[in-house]
Amino acid sequence: FHELLDPLILLSVKSVTNLRSVACRTALITCADIFQAYGKQMTDSVDLLLMPLFLKSSQDKRIVCEAAEATI
Repeated sequence: FHELLDPLILLSVKSVTNLRSVACRTALITCADIFQAYGKQMTDSVDLLLMPLFLKSSQDKRIVCEAAEATI
């Protein structure tokens, strides 16, 4: 299971840090779906996603902030 989830998390982090708002927002929505689907099974990987999520939630672009806050 983790052999599939870990690369997905790394790609999600890379996409969340994308400078394009639409790509970032889509990645944030994907992260929310991953959290919802895998929940407690992600305890080892959640640290990788938290910092980018917090950073994006404080951005000035409204669509990115809303998606990040919904994911958190």
